[in-house]
Amino acid sequence: MLAAARRAFADRRCGPTTEEAVSSLCWLPAAGPSYVCLGVTRALAGPLGSAVLRQGASDLLSTITSFDHPSLERAPRARLFGGFAFAPGAASAFPWKAFGDGRLVLPRWCYGCQGERAWLSLAIEGPLDGEARARLLEEMDILGAAFEDTPVVTPPATDDASPPAALPPGGRGAATPADPVSRSSPQTADGLARERWERTVREILRAIDAGEVSKVVAARCSMVEVQGATEPASLLEALGDRYPGCTRFCVEAGGAWFLGATPERLVRKRGRAVATEALAGSAGPGEGVDLLEDPKIRREHELVLDDMKARLAPLCEGVQAGEPELLELSNVVHCKTSLQAQAREGVSVLDVVVALHPTPAVGGVPREVALRWIAKREPDARGWYAGPLGWLDASGDGEFIVALRSGLVCDGRAWLFAGAGIVRGSRPADEFDETELKLRAMREALEAAARPYPVAALP
Repeated sequence: MLAAARRAFADRRCGPTTEEAVSSLCWLPAAGPSYVCLGVTRALAGPLGSAVLRQGASDLLSTITSFDHPSLERAPRARLFGGFAFAPGAASAFPWKAFGDGRLVLPRWCYGCQGERAWLSLAIEGPLDGEARARLLEEMDILGAAFEDTPVVTPPATDDASPPAALPPGGRGAATPADPVSRSSPQTADGLARERWERTVREILRAIDAGEVSKVVAARCSMVEVQGATEPASLLEALGDRYPGCTRFCVEAGGAWFLGATPERLVRKRGRAVATEALAGSAGPGEGVDLLEDPKIRREHELVLDDMKARLAPLCEGVQAGEPELLELSNVVHCKTSLQAQAREGVSVLDVVVALHPTPAVGGVPREVALRWIAKREPDARGWYAGPLGWLDASGDGEFIVALRSGLVCDGRAWLFAGAGIVRGSRPADEFDETELKLRAMREALEAAARPYPVAALP
């Protein structure tokens, strides 16, 4: 539905979609309502810490007047959707330039779905004069046709019940002409290939030994060539098949798509209830049995947990942490501890996002020292990778995830990102292997999305 409507909007040059604004967005959590958004009524741009942007979001949400259909018993509140770069300036150059430091959008059209309940909302600004009314009616025709023409088709049954084959770890093995994804040479395809990555990790370990820093999360960017057109809807479907417990997301800007399936929630706020989680420490599939007892993993995990508790304290009361547990995904196992708290009066979800991001799970400890290291040493800008992405409403409630297991797709290429936390006791070769496990999520999705069968429609 999203793909067909987006193409039709662009072909007919109707609607408010522009290359300067985020023109489509998908928010597909494992639990809770899913949203597919198209077009922009209002957009607010700026870095996460911008007081002007936060005030603008509050002012915009407070001026929205809702007219709900009588059949909606519990009409959803208007939401702003969007995200932010990992750090200011991290999305200032190709291929991230269209995304910028951050953007919150009031979508023009928003299709929501939860269980058997679905709704379609429209946000308009100003009076509907003759031209605006005609454009609106044309958009309604486009959306109606997109709903009617989108088939719900599952992949054909095969005799082999095993999942589609993944790309070889690290891109090893020759691609054949039938391969939908092929890699460039290591010099151009990977900003931090194994030799350079291990040298980088050793540099971090020397800084740790010297007492300059306790943890730095190093990230790699791996570029793949995508043969043929790859629809974001197909990628999201492939990610959903493999990672049903993750939140899938997709944001379009300037003809590029940033999408992924992340296991990590940054924060959820409902009323005064605040929920977040420390996610740090990883192992391969089936290797999580001893993860919670590994001294290196426990040290890494405690650094993240202690920092998050300290940053929540000024904004929340009764901060409590649960017991560490394993989060098992098909490609990796993580150590996870949930945190619960009660927000103080006047605290919004964006306040909590500003306080927590970047957590030591994606930045490091001390935060500012680690961020300076990342900005100075990493060869590829992170853009929106590992940044906050989500939604908020007029009550200050909302939910943001950490945009991991993700990639940027543009002009037949995909830039895929993965990172690993480096602490005392880290082994460079092991940390490289960990990033390979994490990169598998998007590599497999790219391969599956390029297969010649249609996929089920988005909700």
